[in-house]
Amino acid sequence: SPHLVAWRQNGPLIIQNGQINPHTAVTDPKVWGYTTDGTTATGRSAVGISPDDSILYYAVGFNLTLPALARAVQYAGASQAIQLDINNFYTHFEAFTPGSNNSLTVVPLLDQMKGPGDHRYLTINKRDFFYVTTK
Repeated sequence: SPHLVAWRQNGPLIIQNGQINPHTAVTDPKVWGYTTDGTTATGRSAVGISPDDSILYYAVGFNLTLPALARAVQYAGASQAIQLDINNFYTHFEAFTPGSNNSLTVVPLLDQMKGPGDHRYLTINKRDFFYVTTK
């Protein structure tokens, strides 16, 4: 698309056409990412979309296996979904609201997402991210 600003390839879809990818049960970190402590249950996040493309789902948990994350997103109603970041330190979702003097106030989705770097998405950062805005 000529409107595409950036693109990044994540792993395979965890849900495709409403069905959970059977490979979500594979614990090979080369497929789904390395955890910081070597366990399979860790902070995980995903984004999905409804069958009619009208709802964008976001899911996050801090002690999840990939199969559990996939089931949760499927149960919510996603027909297509992909895993985003993993590990507690990297799973973030923040909203920005107008503050005083043309500043932005950071509002983390969950208390576990608070901490240093609350403005990580407003400055140069070596980690990737995406954002969604309203029309």
